[in-house]
Amino acid sequence: MNIIIFGPPGAGKGTQSDKIVSKYQLFKISTRNVQQAKNLNTLLKNHEQKIDLVVSLKVSLDLIIKRISGRLVCSRCGNTFNEFFNPPSPNLTCCKDGILRRRSDDNVETAKKRYKTYENSTKPLLEYYSKSGLLKNIDGENKIEEIAAKIAGFINLIQG
Repeated sequence: MNIIIFGPPGAGKGTQSDKIVSKYQLFKISTRNVQQAKNLNTLLKNHEQKIDLVVSLKVSLDLIIKRISGRLVCSRCGNTFNEFFNPPSPNLTCCKDGILRRRSDDNVETAKKRYKTYENSTKPLLEYYSKSGLLKNIDGENKIEEIAAKIAGFINLIQG
């Protein structure tokens, strides 16, 4: 099964991809423009495969800004937190103050630029996959497990 997930930076593509990979024993790949999508289709066709599902996670710019600008990563273990939605617990032993870091590009201005770039660059791709009937839009502002359940529902329909 071949699934593509789209969404602006901070929409949860990585989180949802990891869940799908784990649950369905799949692999992760990415496509960035229409030509890459067409090349991917050609490659899959040569191997007698096809794209089965394209998911677009819809998330507002305001939420993306909070997700990106609030992101904190533990420099010791790599755990990711968010000061707005998932703050680190005060009793964590590994992820204490001083080792929680923000990436240099996790700021409001960069989030706005990346969102606009995403919107402009993926519009043709979403239209391309929409015409093929493969595109499913999902509210990416829901809880992680709710989004995962919706994606699983689409996958289960495909699997029969």
